[in-house]
Amino acid sequence: MKEQNLIKFLGNKDDLVWIYPENTINLDAKIQVDMGYQAIMVRNGEMELPYLPGLNEVFKEKIGKKKVSDCKIYFFNKSRDVSPRQWGTRNPIKYYDNRYKMELTMRGHGTYKIFIENPRLFLRSFKIDEKTINTLEASIKELVIEKITAVIAKMLNKGEYDFLSIHGYYDVITKNAQESLNEDFDELGFSIFDLRIALLSPVEEEQLKALKDLQYEKMVFESKFDMANKVRQANNEDLLVQKEASGEGLLCTNCNGKVTREMLYCPNCGHALKKTMVGE
Repeated sequence: MKEQNLIKFLGNKDDLVWIYPENTINLDAKIQVDMGYQAIMVRNGEMELPYLPGLNEVFKEKIGKKKVSDCKIYFFNKSRDVSPRQWGTRNPIKYYDNRYKMELTMRGHGTYKIFIENPRLFLRSFKIDEKTINTLEASIKELVIEKITAVIAKMLNKGEYDFLSIHGYYDVITKNAQESLNEDFDELGFSIFDLRIALLSPVEEEQLKALKDLQYEKMVFESKFDMANKVRQANNEDLLVQKEASGEGLLCTNCNGKVTREMLYCPNCGHALKKTMVGE
């Protein structure tokens, strides 16, 4: 078979769509469609039936001439073995952090992969031709970023996550976000999969500083509380010794409630009583 009579995909592995560069096709031409691809011809502005994997005749009917003009042949990548695409929020995601009682503005970035579910619908949705094919990926990326930003903002504002714990929920967030996005993208003939969040982080240095200050204050409070508690228990034990020496009733070292020597646990707080508290 002469090479000019064999039409086949000559694009790159990660091309979503590749357009055969000739608009005039020989009547006896054949089209080779590899596994993981589907081809569609648009003739005189009308979409023909798709060509499935294998060797196909381009024209099934006899037209009565050697060449047919005004033809566009599209090859659609239907493989899931594609490289991940990068995404990153264009605008900050604003949400109120319930843990820190403050509004945060977050940015996020990660990756996703694209799968063309319905080539005919995909072709109509994006009106692909030799000019728009160069901006196809950018158009899809804008859609993904717009919708994933809105979905993540909605989930954050439910108050289920906070800045420190959110990284542990990336898988849950991306799973829910991917399902939500694909409900919309299904109408355009494609879906995304393997959606990933690499990082969600505050935008402004002032926010990071405020979060660190809050964490520091929490650590100081917990440290002071522990110290005060130890002092209180030590004072209670001293008081117990004094009470025993004077013959007065015994007190729980945890809550100061009255106890007797026979008790193993404080009836007020449930604290285990030391043997020294019962006179041994």
